[in-house]
Amino acid sequence: MPEASSGRSRGRNDDNENEVGSGGGSVLPELDDAYRFSFDANWLVTSMVELDDGVEKVKDLTGSTFEVVTGVNDLAQTDAIEVTRTRTKRGVTETTVYEDQDGDDIYLQTFELEIYGADARPNKIEQYQFTFDVNDVVTGYAKLKKGNWVTKNIDANESFETIQVEPGVTLVMKTEHDGAEIEVEFFQDADGDDTWLEVAEAEMTSSSVYYDAVNGAVTDGFVDMVVNTLFPPAPV
Repeated sequence: MPEASSGRSRGRNDDNENEVGSGGGSVLPELDDAYRFSFDANWLVTSMVELDDGVEKVKDLTGSTFEVVTGVNDLAQTDAIEVTRTRTKRGVTETTVYEDQDGDDIYLQTFELEIYGADARPNKIEQYQFTFDVNDVVTGYAKLKKGNWVTKNIDANESFETIQVEPGVTLVMKTEHDGAEIEVEFFQDADGDDTWLEVAEAEMTSSSVYYDAVNGAVTDGFVDMVVNTLFPPAPV
């Protein structure tokens, strides 16, 4: 049973992708995590534009792969209603889902998952300590900041779960709600030194298929997806 532990690797991408303003920047409504996509006749993505503070920014698609789901939108038109982008950058594998169900050609980001590999940049790794009760329930945590451990309160919008992946492999999952936005972080103490490093992080909206609004928690399917990505099953 883990007793006191620490460490996580925050590892958020800076997302500097050689962004280029489109013609000095078209003025658009201010939208958060909003994008436009262009497609060819076979629904392959040909361009991606971020709407950032009312300005269009063309995204560099180098190293990205896309999966496009077509369907009938709210305007009764067959169109691309979901786009999933996957890319690996600086040791972080990022999967992001964008959706446009209302047919306005503006795709809102509804899900993002980052998996941190062994070669993720060390300066992105943050260190945490967890304390557990006899049932492996997290009762407190602290963060290493500028060489000092800073004790953090477990707020009402935060919850923790200890996940036993297999004998000797344990994860701690932290879920935080901020209105309609949900952030989920996974931590592992792989070498048993009581330092827990973040190995995965996800952000989603309450409308995501990976969130159970009735129970107010992420789905078991989402947890299984993350665990199987971090620890792929052995070939049969």
